[in-house]
Amino acid sequence: MRQAGRSLPEYRVIRERHSFFEVANEPELCAEVTLQPVRRHDVDAAVMFADIMTPVVGMGIEVELVEGVGPVVEHPIRTAADVERLFVPDADEAFAPVLEAVRLVRSELPATGPSRGTSTRPCSPRRGTSSSARHSTCSHGPTVDRATSSTSVTACCRRPTRAT
Repeated sequence: MRQAGRSLPEYRVIRERHSFFEVANEPELCAEVTLQPVRRHDVDAAVMFADIMTPVVGMGIEVELVEGVGPVVEHPIRTAADVERLFVPDADEAFAPVLEAVRLVRSELPATGPSRGTSTRPCSPRRGTSSSARHSTCSHGPTVDRATSSTSVTACCRRPTRAT
């Protein structure tokens, strides 16, 4: 539904005046574009308009959205020193705009109307912050070690190793 919203004329009007990150980070704008497909198509759920790079921006990584390319990280995370400069933000502060947008959307939906958020594999933002490529993707998801039946979500972009 978020993808479908991009084709709506009312969404395009907002995007003519505001960048993607402005829309994603301003609760009123975020709520508005989240609700546009709901109003237009009279569907029973809203999919929150959000960006998968929000957590990494909160960690102090500068991300630019390049039209036709996607998120671009000026200084990719490649060394231990790069990792050391990162920080874990206070969630209430870093995600306040997202949480407020969720509250605004919920106030507009019927009490029985669900809203949906989506998530991504951890490797999507990780690959985007560590790669020198302007756009990179992850071709596989979390790995399962069949010998121990354990799942590793942090190993999704590298081959799992087996203990001997």
